Amino acid sequence: MKLEGIQKQMDYNDDLINQLRELQKEYEKLGTTGAAGWYAVEEQIKNVQSEQSNLGGAAGILSEQIKQTKKYQGEMNALSDAVGNFGSVFSNIGSGFEVPELDVAGTIAQSIATLIRGAMEAQAMSTEYGGPFAWLSFGAMAMAQVAAIAAQIHSISGYASGGIIRGNSRVGDKNLARVNAGEMIINDV
Repeated sequence: MKLEGIQKQMDYNDDLINQLRELQKEYEKLGTTGAAGWYAVEEQIKNVQSEQSNLGGAAGILSEQIKQTKKYQGEMNALSDAVGNFGSVFSNIGSGFEVPELDVAGTIAQSIATLIRGAMEAQAMSTEYGGPFAWLSFGAMAMAQVAAIAAQIHSISGYASGGIIRGNSRVGDKNLARVNAGEMIINDV
């Protein structure tokens, strides 16, 4: 039960106790003829107060869980930021030096960072609001992220369709080319 629901139930119980106390006053006016009704209402008040105490305990436990989850989420978000920054560095190095493997490693690290952050948000939402919907949205986001990683890896798998090898140097064999048996490299100069 989410915290807001517990608070609404506690407010309802407070109103109910007030109404029962008013009813008790009416029974008091009847004297001895109202004594049985007064005791029955007193029993109802005790039951509602007991429920109120249980709800207060549940609210305290849930509040503590939310607090711990947010603390854990903050720590994991810091980890996510570090992994994401690490990935950005790798991607920049990979792009700058034309090393596609580093670019892919950077993209994968950034995707892992996004997954960590998404998992923590789903955990926080399910703790605070209850229900599986936060985890379902995280699952959809995770699948999209995995598809993006696969597309990135596939895009740098080589020059399977042919093309010109890009680079800064036209002399000295400084550009990397991966070839399979039966493929041919033709100089464009």
